[in-house]
Amino acid sequence: MCFIYNPVNAQAQIGTITGIVKTIDGKPAAYVSISLVKTNRGTTTNENGYYELRNIKAGSYALKISSVGLQTEEYPVTINSGKTSKMDFRLKENASKLSEVQISSRKSINQKTVSVGKSGIIARDLPQSVQILDSTVIRDQQVNRLADVMKNVNGVAFGENRGSTNDAFFARGYSLGGNNVLKNGARSSIGGSPETSTLESVEVLKGSAALLYGGVTGGAVVNLVTKKPKFNFGGEVSMRAGSYDLYKPIVDVYGPIAKNIAFRAIATKENANSFRDNVKTNRFYVNPSLLFKLGQNTELIVQGDYLKSNYTPDFGIGTVNNKIVDIGRNKFLNTLWAYNNTNTTTAQATVNHRFSDNWKLNVLVAYQGYTRNYFSAERPAANAAGIAARNLTRSKTEEYTYNEQINLTGAAKTGSIKHSFLIGGDADQARTTSYGFKYDNNATTYNYGNINLLAGADTYNTRTDIPATRIISNTFAPVFRMGGFAQDLISFTDKLKLLAGIR
Repeated sequence: MCFIYNPVNAQAQIGTITGIVKTIDGKPAAYVSISLVKTNRGTTTNENGYYELRNIKAGSYALKISSVGLQTEEYPVTINSGKTSKMDFRLKENASKLSEVQISSRKSINQKTVSVGKSGIIARDLPQSVQILDSTVIRDQQVNRLADVMKNVNGVAFGENRGSTNDAFFARGYSLGGNNVLKNGARSSIGGSPETSTLESVEVLKGSAALLYGGVTGGAVVNLVTKKPKFNFGGEVSMRAGSYDLYKPIVDVYGPIAKNIAFRAIATKENANSFRDNVKTNRFYVNPSLLFKLGQNTELIVQGDYLKSNYTPDFGIGTVNNKIVDIGRNKFLNTLWAYNNTNTTTAQATVNHRFSDNWKLNVLVAYQGYTRNYFSAERPAANAAGIAARNLTRSKTEEYTYNEQINLTGAAKTGSIKHSFLIGGDADQARTTSYGFKYDNNATTYNYGNINLLAGADTYNTRTDIPATRIISNTFAPVFRMGGFAQDLISFTDKLKLLAGIR
């Protein structure tokens, strides 16, 4: 570790010490502890690696630098009255190694910035409630679906979609539709039940976030953060197994390709049955990514993923005369061939540029394609005699979305008042096509045959053919949105702050 010592005149009549801590590869070292030995004075570096200790009595001290996984270092420093002493440090560890140390240290999220907030403001200064589920929670709880993660979030309720084939969430009286779920800050469809077992974290920003994201409901915004490439070789291979023939291998490898290029590749395959007869899950997910160091202050991340998610629609055991009867929780009342097949493809490119320690630029371009092919009987509702019609529903949807964002964050002062600025703009384009069908009988409705819920399972699936259908219509729904916004966190003191913005 080396340091640069440079006394700088200051207007204040008290001693101050400031500086910047960087890793050996020139990146800011965040959340490193800085303290004066044999005093109760200390701080941690911020996201930019900057630290500052004020109101220090003039004299000679030992300045200690420490963090979990780092060798503690001490350096002599002299504090002079009315002056600011500047001490910069360069760690022996690189950014990738230090990043791993941050994860294991599990520092309070209140002192970290959250990407869903865009502005680089630490969580405790956001007026909205923020909850973050990190990779430790995802790993320890053996999370597979977004619903598994959201069970940990206060104030968010889970609601099943048609046939238990998708996830649906509600918060503060609002449904969290596709506009309220993001992946790395870009809008993302949850129609295929997003793969969450391989995520770095899930961020939930509760309350209104329309200033930052435009057309979203007021309940909450959920941001899925994927794992990023690293410049040190590593990886993990794991296998999950569970009840009802659940098997899920997961592979995660990362490392450098060249001096300024790193990669990461994640893949998982899931097959499972259910407590319900004939209900199956078949999923495949892959997530490759590349990190390019375009200079000391600029990086480009290119990533994409593909999810194939096939479920058997399951509407449960139905009702008889509007009452639930015990015919056995394993009974399957749908057709034997019912299917809900989805394919989701995303691609993203993100550029991060640092103009200075205080000013940063983020540019994001994203694409997502989502298709859903569905054919199933409806929920059985039998009369008093137990007779229920199995009316079929046939649908097909194609959705293509594009998202562009630019965000400029910075800090400045007006006298003693500090400002944290966010200035940005975004645009969304969506092209959704929904198809209508007719059956061979030239009708848009079809009864696959009545069944008797009380007669026994042998009578449920006496028919196995798939009725032929043809497309008769398509409804095209284009959507275009764009907006600009500005936000300022005004810090009058460390404990009195005002967040104001306009869109």
